[in-house]
This record gives sequence, structure tokens and C-alpha cells, in this order.
Amino acid sequence: MRKVRLGRTELLVTQVGFGGAPIGRDFVSEGDAVQAVWAAIEGGVNLIDTSPHYGLGRSEERIGRALTQRPALREGLLLSTKTGHYGDEKDYSYERTKRSVAKSLERLGVDYLDILHIHDVQEAEHLRELVANRSAVHALQELRHEGVIGNLGVGTKSLEVIAVALECGLFDCVMMANQYNLVDQSGGALIEDLVRADIGVLVAGAYATGILAKGSADPDAKYRYRPASGAVRARVAAIEELCARWDVALPAAAVQFCLRAGPLDLSPGVGVVLGARTAEQGRALCAAVAAEAPEGFWQEVNELLCSSATPA
Repeated sequence: MRKVRLGRTELLVTQVGFGGAPIGRDFVSEGDAVQAVWAAIEGGVNLIDTSPHYGLGRSEERIGRALTQRPALREGLLLSTKTGHYGDEKDYSYERTKRSVAKSLERLGVDYLDILHIHDVQEAEHLRELVANRSAVHALQELRHEGVIGNLGVGTKSLEVIAVALECGLFDCVMMANQYNLVDQSGGALIEDLVRADIGVLVAGAYATGILAKGSADPDAKYRYRPASGAVRARVAAIEELCARWDVALPAAAVQFCLRAGPLDLSPGVGVVLGARTAEQGRALCAAVAAEAPEGFWQEVNELLCSSATPA
């Protein structure tokens, strides 16, 4: 699988990384979770992202178990986790951050993390306060100086927070959740600014939490974790018509669209993180990158997206 340089981190990450949120859910079996991790790595993925928020540590524990059981898969693997959001609680204090990182290392069975994101800050002013005061930001800077973590990031659904991360210059990469995909491109201009500033971008939500994988006709398809509206289904149906005409699978189009983000005159610097909870889904996220769509398809997709407003 092709690799991209993740901004100034100098990490070479595969275009698609494994997202650990689904394997943190209590209805996912231990066996399925471990098999999903193995399948993604065997398919070429070299980045695994997780968080103590996912199943209150269950995702980190299962990833740690998968790597312990097959240690050869650990070679060349990059690990990313987060701090600050723990189930129904958020705590971005200096002390809690230090404890959180120590616990993540223990669950994952490692002594070093390539990326550590501050997770789910939703207000721009809040991130400014964290930068100005003794907080998670300062704890992570210390841990980086000590060689425990490599790079600092911010993972959030808020474009305003990501704009502050860009402005302050302290963060090496960001994870943008559900603000850039075939339904909603509101984060596109900011991605370009980030790439030009040599800040790595990981796009989460290529499937818009479900509908861009399941399709418009699926009655249970979600958009941003809620039942998809008629307007969203109509947008996806129009994209599906293009996919059928060009013989491109919808999930592949969804992933590859995100990988095309950023200024074309620069090294892409953009990767996609996709969740999986079974071996089949782990293999599918790798396959979504392999079947590249032709330029004619993308021209028609761009015309479609430019001709209508983002659906609510």
C-alpha cells in the first residue's frame, strides 16, 4: 500500500490506517476484534489509531492483545492514541493526561507512541486555554521531550478547533472527523491550509459514519451517527449512479475522494482512518484503496458536488 509523509512528523503512513473505535464496542467479540487488527496489518496498513474513550480502554486492550499474540506484526507499525475524553467524562488536566498516557502504554503493551492526540475539544477558546495554561498540551510536550511520545495532534469534529491548532503552531498533525467526505466538504479549505503548513492530516469519517459504505437504499444507514435524511440519501444516490456507470464501488470512491484532498502541487500529506470490527472489514478497508477510479469519474463527481449545496 502506498505511503504518504504525514506533514512535518516525517512519519510515512499508509494511505489508510486502522481506526480502533468499532472494536471498543461491547457487542464486538474479542476474537473478531483481534482478527480485524491482524487482517488490516496483513493487508498492508501500518498505522493503528485508538483512544481510551473507545470502550473505556477496551479498544486499546484488544489492540495490545492482538500485537502481543503476533509480535511479528509489530515491526514497522505506527501507533496513535488520544487523551482527554473518557466515556461521559472529559478531563484535559496536566495530571490526568500523564496518568492517561501511562495507562494507554500499559494497555497497548508498548513504551512509545508515535502520535498522541488531544481528543474531542469542541470549542476554539477551550483549545486556546489549554495551550496557555498548565494542561494536557504541556503534559504531552514533556512526554515528547522524555521520548515517550513522538508527535502531538488534535482529534476533533470542530473545524474551529483545528483552525486554532493550525494557528498556534504546536501540533504536528490533526484528525478531522466527519468534515470531509463525499457528502460534506466543509473541511476542504482547511485541509489545504494544513497541508501547506506541513501539518499532517488524518481524515476520519470517509464513510460519513455509515451511509457511504452501506449505500442510500439501506434503511439503517447512518449519517453523522443519526438516521440519514432524505437529502443525504439523495446525494448518495446520485453518487451511486456515477459509481455504477464508471464501475467504481461506493466505499472505494468514498475513501479515494478523501485521499485526493489537499493542494495537488504538494506531497499529499493526507491519510484516511477507517474503523473495522471483523477480519472481513479489515480486509475491505485495504481493498478500498487498491481499486483506483479513473479521472473521468472524479471530474463528474466534482461537477455533481459543485452543483448542489451540502445536504443537512
